[in-house]
Amino acid sequence: MPRYFPNRLLFTAVLALLAAGCRTHSGRAPGLGCTALAPQLKLTQSFVARADRLCSARIVLKTMNPRAVRSEPVMLSILDHHEHVVGRATKQVAMGSRGWVEFVFAGKGLKLIEGDTYFLRVKGSRHLPFGWYQRHDFYPHGSVYEQGVADPKLDWFFKLYWNKPPAAAPQVAAL
Repeated sequence: MPRYFPNRLLFTAVLALLAAGCRTHSGRAPGLGCTALAPQLKLTQSFVARADRLCSARIVLKTMNPRAVRSEPVMLSILDHHEHVVGRATKQVAMGSRGWVEFVFAGKGLKLIEGDTYFLRVKGSRHLPFGWYQRHDFYPHGSVYEQGVADPKLDWFFKLYWNKPPAAAPQVAAL
């Protein structure tokens, strides 16, 4: 048996317990759940760019221990279809918080190509994972990925904020 087996088994057991603790009561919100942001899981959501500048992204997180008083970093990366990092933002999230967390991209935002597919990848601290909420397929243009495997029946909760150019003044014909 490989030497690392006990550690891997322990990691799997701890991760399963954390993920189970992250699940919400189905009576309160049917179909709603969350998965621990363990760095090894590479939790990712695909999306289609709706404009050429992404200003910020929000995700719904839950911390695992509502009594803890410190904060931990959560990193959100935007990847292209080759899995190259297009942009990244990190946010300190207080333990015990639950709700929307906003990641703002510097300057005018990230330059993307409208209509192309990109990926949100979120990574929490290995010390105390957060949970990212998901629900059954509410975003028709993307899929959840966990360790590189797609699950088209789920979507992580996220919102994207685009820097759209002001509407052009209507053209007026000369009299």
